[in-house]
Amino acid sequence: MNKPQITKQLSIQKDLSAMNSERVVEPSWYFQCFPLDEDHQHLYALINDLDESINNDNSREVSLGIIDELINFTIWHFGHENYLMLQHDYPDRLHHHNTHDYLTNKILIIKCKANSGEADLSADLIVLLLEWLTAHILVEDKKLADFLNARDANKS
Repeated sequence: MNKPQITKQLSIQKDLSAMNSERVVEPSWYFQCFPLDEDHQHLYALINDLDESINNDNSREVSLGIIDELINFTIWHFGHENYLMLQHDYPDRLHHHNTHDYLTNKILIIKCKANSGEADLSADLIVLLLEWLTAHILVEDKKLADFLNARDANKS
């Protein structure tokens, strides 16, 4: 599977109350694990793009297109992490994989509801994505990065 093209550098901050402000990734979210750090930057950039699109009243189609890109990259990223976990025999792989399935399903449900007009695209979606992704990165991905770094496997 080819990695989706990274089109924009990161600009996200943990302050969820200021959704329109420029965002920056917290230093504690960098694990000196290149594959994970780079992917997380791109995920946050996509969420930032979606936030900007919603707040700038771009067309629904523009926002849905960004959600499609977010879904595609998220699925690619989760596959990349799964590959790393398998390659290096990560002991908590099943639990980590299940957390990926949860977010993927959540995003797909939101996308279906937005497509059908059942749900609005709003800052609530951005908050959900940021809260989940931040919690996942700071707990699950931190454990994975520590494991990979201990094995000097962060160049995969």
